[in-house]
Amino acid sequence: MQVNIVDIPSDGLRLCFDTTDSWASKAASAALGGALSDLNVELVLRRVGPGVYVEGRVSASVQRCCDRCLAALRYCIEGPVQLYYEPGSEDLSGDVNLLSDELEVGFFDGAQLDLSAVLSEFLALEASPRLFCGDYGVSRLVPGECSLPVSKGDSPESMGTGASDDQVGDPRFAVLKHLDLD
Repeated sequence: MQVNIVDIPSDGLRLCFDTTDSWASKAASAALGGALSDLNVELVLRRVGPGVYVEGRVSASVQRCCDRCLAALRYCIEGPVQLYYEPGSEDLSGDVNLLSDELEVGFFDGAQLDLSAVLSEFLALEASPRLFCGDYGVSRLVPGECSLPVSKGDSPESMGTGASDDQVGDPRFAVLKHLDLD
């Protein structure tokens, strides 16, 4: 969703979104890397000079797998949004050299602010890069203990290069077993 900067009133523009807004759901799901189950966004946009200050609150819930045991998880993330965007150069693609005082600044084209990018940036910055059972904001959806997956025949001796072909190993790599690179 694009917001024209000239359309932001002097006292600010209040916006609310949830899972029924497809653009917001897509942005949140992509940023969190899973199937989105809940999303609530309340933002206030204020013009500050040529830039835009975005503040508010975001809460989201996504279903993912534990990065250790592969069990189904629900990851909930919530927090205050405080981001500042200012007009960037004409070409915002590629490498951009930033000064140290510009590291806390986002950039936009000067005419429109893409709220998908704002939401994605907030969630990507706040989310844990890896999720494990028992982490803050994480609830396990299936009973059991969190441990590395063990397949038949796994032993310290078979975990190295001497493992036989009938051993499964980590199920995430099972698709590679029959990969033909020729």
